[in-house]
Amino acid sequence: MSWDDLGIDPSGGLVSFSMVVNDNDGAGRKGYIEWASGIGNGKDSGLFRGFVLDA
Repeated sequence: MSWDDLGIDPSGGLVSFSMVVNDNDGAGRKGYIEWASGIGNGKDSGLFRGFVLDA
């Protein structure tokens, strides 16, 4: 997968980013942790944080 596949132009060095790790053993989500908001409680890219790419 390339940056083009993701629709990201890394030449500027800064992209918006969020990450979530779910605790779900098949019976529904028990909890989660996330870096930056915007995924866990709904999809809102305005809550993502800047992430610097060092190519």
